[in-house]
Amino acid sequence: MSNAQDQAKRTDYKVHRLRPNSIGVLGVMFLLIGATSPLLAILGNVPIEVSAGNGIYAPGGYLVWIVGLLVFVVGYAAIARRMVSTGGFYSYISHGLGRPAGLAAGWSALAAYAIGEAGLFGGLGYFAANTFAVELGIHLSWVVYGAVALAIVAFLSYRDIRLSTKVLGVLGVVEVLVLLLVDVVVLAHGGANGLTVAPLNPVKAFSGPSPTIGLMFAFLSWVGFEMVPNYAEETSNPARNTGRGLYLGVIGLGVLFILSAWAGIIGNGVNHAVALATSNPVNFYFTMTTRFVGSWATTLMEWLIVTSTFAACLVWHQTTSRYYYVLGREGVGQPLGRTHDRHKSPHVAVLFQTGIVAAWGVLFIIFYYADKSARSYAGNFATAPYAELFAWLLVATTLFILANEFLCSVAIIVYFRRGQQIGLRSWFQTLVAPALATILLGIMLVVAVTHVGTLGGNVSFVKAIPAVCIAWILVGLGLAFWLRARRPDTYDRLGSLVERLDVRESLSAPVAPADKVAPEAPLAIEVEPVPEEGL
Repeated sequence: MSNAQDQAKRTDYKVHRLRPNSIGVLGVMFLLIGATSPLLAILGNVPIEVSAGNGIYAPGGYLVWIVGLLVFVVGYAAIARRMVSTGGFYSYISHGLGRPAGLAAGWSALAAYAIGEAGLFGGLGYFAANTFAVELGIHLSWVVYGAVALAIVAFLSYRDIRLSTKVLGVLGVVEVLVLLLVDVVVLAHGGANGLTVAPLNPVKAFSGPSPTIGLMFAFLSWVGFEMVPNYAEETSNPARNTGRGLYLGVIGLGVLFILSAWAGIIGNGVNHAVALATSNPVNFYFTMTTRFVGSWATTLMEWLIVTSTFAACLVWHQTTSRYYYVLGREGVGQPLGRTHDRHKSPHVAVLFQTGIVAAWGVLFIIFYYADKSARSYAGNFATAPYAELFAWLLVATTLFILANEFLCSVAIIVYFRRGQQIGLRSWFQTLVAPALATILLGIMLVVAVTHVGTLGGNVSFVKAIPAVCIAWILVGLGLAFWLRARRPDTYDRLGSLVERLDVRESLSAPVAPADKVAPEAPLAIEVEPVPEEGL
């Protein structure tokens, strides 16, 4: 098939559209805060970094990653400005490394967010069960709280995304303000033994019991920020706001993480922080908050850890549904590519993902009672959702995300070295920064695989996670080759349904009002087809 025939075929392909111009830069930031769940990241990751990672220099580890992730974002934002697509990694890698690599990446990203969300619901059920029991005397199983939260998330995701961003806005603002309040009060008082900037030293972040673990858990705090481009088709002025969201996410969240980690060290005392984080990680922040701010702040944080995890569940549900949707509209599971006539949400994909999460919950319960080692590792059923469901599934998510960011960095280099793309961006944006990101992410991917036991528990199930992840990616590759042989029409559409925008045009072109968009309008497709082979 010629390029012209290939292009005509794609242009005529009708798809259901998400509602454009639904969210602005504030909406992007609310989605970003919800996806990364800063309170959960700080309360969950910092005690581990301090006790088993880079000790009191954990704040310096976050400074290292601000620089590292900014290097990645330079290229990531450049391709996001050029190519607007709900497909995110899937679309970018397809256009850089070819359809098979793109589908394998999309397949793995889909798994990352789908199972990661199931893990988050486990954490939410655990936090909610404990908080309701302690604060209100209501004793219910974590399964009940998880099921109720899943129903609410499904309802909000089924509706217009603007409703979700309003909910996320309220939860996110309160969460960030409380974290900042605690940080400022602790640092203003000089903590337990006086103020010192020593923990902020990024060079010292490479010291401690296991600096690689410290840096790995610091990276985990940002997992979710890479979702921003997945909402580009629904974002007003996507070429500008997507890039802004990515940069603000890395820098803004990074500053919050540094302040919070620093306050944790100072508040517990530089000479005592490691011992406290090791002996009582759960109360590492709560004890400090009660001492310097008051018990009311600790109680508020106990509630906010529930709402923070809920916000993460909501955004991850939205993102996962959009991966199903983008694959469905290109012919891989076509019903998933439909959008609601009124809400313009990927409602079929939303309901499908709801069923997937519920199935994971049921399977985990069966596994817990069928496997003696699982019962022994968790201690009891009440702690199992956090110690196992949350911890184990987020390990797999981390490996998938690192692999996708690594492949995306390579794809960015190849994409901007090809044909019409040459000269569109500076050599630093399209070559130097992505090359540095490729090296950095490759190193961290190796670290994550070799330290998988530390990340999620030294049990046979966890040790098998890297092999399962590799097998899943190979299945995605196999699916792409099967489509090429058996369903060439679908194969031709893989990665192609994107809106390709020139930045100058996107800043000046008018955007059609949301209520004027036809329910099945064709996507705007650039003439250049997706390359068969990327390299």
